[in-house]
Amino acid sequence: MQRAATTHSEQILLSLTTVAELLDVPKSTLYAWIRKNEIAPPVKLGKRLYWKRAYIDAWVDQRFEGKKPRGRPRNTLETLPL
Repeated sequence: MQRAATTHSEQILLSLTTVAELLDVPKSTLYAWIRKNEIAPPVKLGKRLYWKRAYIDAWVDQRFEGKKPRGRPRNTLETLPL
């Protein structure tokens, strides 16, 4: 029986490396956020640290609540090559 490949959006648990990639921040930033209680500490399973995907999604949504976009909106046609 073959196991289907999963994408980042289908994973239930996310490693420290994966969360850093998703948020586009270095691992050291995640460690700093944990120390400052800006993000809940991950759970240690074996030798690795993990967060639930749902938690990270909710945390990102919460960070954007009430925020107005800065600058002018980009027209997607402006970014397409001619």
